[in-house]
Amino acid sequence: MKVLVAADSNDLGAKVSKRFGHAAFFLLVDSKTWSHTALEGVGEGGRAHGADRMEALGIDKIVTANIGPNAFEDLRDRGVKVYLCKHNTVREAVESVADGACQPTDGPTLKRSVHQHREHEHEHHAHEHGHHGAHRERPAGG
Repeated sequence: MKVLVAADSNDLGAKVSKRFGHAAFFLLVDSKTWSHTALEGVGEGGRAHGADRMEALGIDKIVTANIGPNAFEDLRDRGVKVYLCKHNTVREAVESVADGACQPTDGPTLKRSVHQHREHEHEHHAHEHGHHGAHRERPAGG
């Protein structure tokens, strides 16, 4: 069985990434031979979660610790099952999926994507400081 794991680094001893969409690496792991290929992830500054890349790899199982609604829906629509394995190494997570101890989740773990959260925070900050989009001139003497 091949599983794609969102990971903090590029080896089997790495921790499962806390967020699918911003994983530093994705490890494609064969649970029988333990051979694996490390793919560069989106990272913290990335704007896309990379579900389209998973489809191109022919993956139908992904492991992460958390996943937002956009990525979850995109993966589900592509027939990919998402498994949640928090506080595990890549090897431990793949073993849990392979032996059935970890079952696929039926929904996202986050209410909104990290990007939606950041945009909301930016809007909230702008609102607090009177920055409502267009810059307005202040009246003279005011």
